[in-house]
Amino acid sequence: MSKALRFLASMGVVSLLSGQASAQWVSQDIHLRAGWNSVYLEVDPYPSRCDLLLAGQPIRSVWTWDPNLSPVQFIQNPSELIPETPAFRVFYPPGQPRSFLTNLFTLNAGKAYLIEASAETDLTLTGRALLTEQSWLPNSYNLVGFYVDPNSPATLGAWFAGSPAHTPLDVWRLNDSGVWEQVGNPNVAPIQSGVAYWVYSNGSSTFQGPVRIQIPTGFVLDFPRLLTSQSLTLDDLRVGARQVTVGIIPSEPAPTVVPEDPSSEVFQLAGDVPLSYRSLIQGGTGYFNYVPLPAMVDFAAGQTAARDLELAVDRMQMVPAPPEAVHQSLLVVTNGAGFRRYVGVLAEGPNNPGKYNRNKGGAPASPQAGLWVGAVELSKVSEPNISPVVLTETPSHFNFRFLCHVDRDGVVRLLNSVNLYWREGTTTTDPVSGQTTIVEPGRYILVTPTAPQALLNEIGNTIKPGALRDGRPFSSRVTSLMYPLHDANGNPETPQMTLSGTFGTPGSTLSITMVEENTDPVNPFHHQYHPEHRYPEPGETVYPSSDFTIAREVTLTFLAADPAGGQTAGLGDSEVVGTYREVLTGLRRVGGSVPPVVTEGAFRLSRASTVDQLNDGM
Repeated sequence: MSKALRFLASMGVVSLLSGQASAQWVSQDIHLRAGWNSVYLEVDPYPSRCDLLLAGQPIRSVWTWDPNLSPVQFIQNPSELIPETPAFRVFYPPGQPRSFLTNLFTLNAGKAYLIEASAETDLTLTGRALLTEQSWLPNSYNLVGFYVDPNSPATLGAWFAGSPAHTPLDVWRLNDSGVWEQVGNPNVAPIQSGVAYWVYSNGSSTFQGPVRIQIPTGFVLDFPRLLTSQSLTLDDLRVGARQVTVGIIPSEPAPTVVPEDPSSEVFQLAGDVPLSYRSLIQGGTGYFNYVPLPAMVDFAAGQTAARDLELAVDRMQMVPAPPEAVHQSLLVVTNGAGFRRYVGVLAEGPNNPGKYNRNKGGAPASPQAGLWVGAVELSKVSEPNISPVVLTETPSHFNFRFLCHVDRDGVVRLLNSVNLYWREGTTTTDPVSGQTTIVEPGRYILVTPTAPQALLNEIGNTIKPGALRDGRPFSSRVTSLMYPLHDANGNPETPQMTLSGTFGTPGSTLSITMVEENTDPVNPFHHQYHPEHRYPEPGETVYPSSDFTIAREVTLTFLAADPAGGQTAGLGDSEVVGTYREVLTGLRRVGGSVPPVVTEGAFRLSRASTVDQLNDGM
C-alpha cells in the first residue's frame, strides 16, 4: 500500500484568520468551525495551560502530533481517535468524563494542533513571537505550518523550492468538504497562514523556509542592561539576486498575569525598543554608522553564504519607564515573495538595574550607576616657556586606564582598583514539604581596597569569585596606576570630586582635585637617575631633594560625539566619551619651579557593571 493511501483519512474543516500582529506580544485570531480543525500556532500563547487558555470555549478535545513517539503511517478517522493513538497527545477540558486521560497540558508556538469544536467559535490568542525551529521526522509525514504573509502568501512550490528533502513535494490539506486531499499542483497552491499541513520528508531535513533566521541565543532577541548590540543572521535560499527586509513594529500591551499560571516572561511594557543597524555610509573613503530600521539585506546572484545584520539598541531614545518595566517590540522579516516572520525583541531600559543587580530597596538607581572602565589618550601638552598657555600636539600619544564608579544617587568616585565577586543568595527549606524558597537572590558585588574587614572575611565563604577562567573560579580585577589615592601618611584618601550636570550627559563636567604626595613611594618624580629626584637612603626620614608634592586638577568634559570621529553602539548609555584635561602644579627644577603643565586628550569609558554600590553598601 502506498504511503498516500495509508495516510489518507477524513477529518474536519478549519478557517483561520491571521490578525494584525504587533509585538513582542502578538494576537492571533483563529476561527473554528464545528467539528475538526487543523491549526498552526504562530504565537506562544499566555496563559499556555490548555485548561486556562480554552476555558469557556466549545472545545471537546485538542490533539497534537509528537514526532518523538512514532512516525506517521496512517491517520484514523478523528471520531475514532483515542488517547492511546500512536504519536498523538490529547487534552480533554476539565469536567469531561475523559479528562483524566489528558497528557497534553500546554499550547506552544510553532506547533500544529487538531482541535475538535462542538460549535463554531472564534479564538484570540495573545502570546509572544518566538523564533522556534521546525523539526522534521525523516521518511514520514510531518504536521507543520508556515510563516507566510497572509496578504501575499507564497505558493507551496515556491516555498519548498530550496529543499531537496521535499522534492518531489508531497503535501496534504483539508478541502471544503472536510477531507484530507493531496495538493495536486503545489506551484499554484497558495499557503494559508495559520493552517497546518501534512508534508512528507524524504530523509532528514533542516528546512525552515525560504529565509532562515538565527539569533545568538534563545528564542527572542534579548538586550539585557549591559548588552548594546548583537547580530541577526539571515540566509535566503532562493536563487538569483534577492533581498530580505528587516523592519520593526510596536508591541501590543502585555497580558495580565494569571495567578494560576504565573510566568517570569510577562514583563510590564515600558515602550518600544529603538533599534538601529550598522551600515556602510558611502562617500569619500566610506565609514560605518548606525541608522534606524528598516534594513535591506541584499544577496547577490550565486551567493550562498548567510549574512549578519548587526543591530544596536539606542537606550538614550527610550521613553521614561518604571525600573521593572521592559521595552518590547517586534522585528518583521520579509522577502517580498510571501515570507513573513516576527522576532520578539526585549531590552532593559536605562533605569533598569539589570537582571543580576536588582536594588535591595529604596529609590531607583541612577541611570548611569555602575562601574565605568576605559582609557584616556593624551595627545597635547603645554610649552612651559610660552605664555599664555599653548597646547602642542605630541609626536606620540600617552594612554592610561581610567576607572570610576557611579552610585545609585549619581555620586562619582575615582578608583584605582576593584574586584568583582558574587554574593550567594539565601534560602529556606520547608521542614514538611522539603521545598526550598529563595529569600534573597544572589548578586554581584564590587570590592575595593578600602572594603571593611567584615566584608573581606566573607570572601571564600558567602562571597565567591565572580567569573571563570579556564573553567576555574576567578575574581576579575581592574586597576589603574595613575591615581594613588592616599594621603601623606599612606592612609586611603578620596579626592575632591565635583560633577556639574549628570554623568555622561553631553556638556556635563567631572572635576577631580588630588595631590601626589612628596612622600608617596610611587611618586613618579622620585627616582634614582638624578640627585635632585632620588629616593632617600635607608634610615633617612626626609627627602634631601626638592619637594615634589604635585597638585593635580583633572577635568572630564562629556561630549555627544566621539572626538576621534565615528559612532559606536550604546554611545551615551553604555559608553561615554569626551575630552580630558589635566593641570599639574608644583613641578620643580634646579633653581626654581616651573609653570603649571597642562595636558589634554580624549577619553572613552564603558560600563563594566551596573552594581550601584561599592563594598556591598558596608
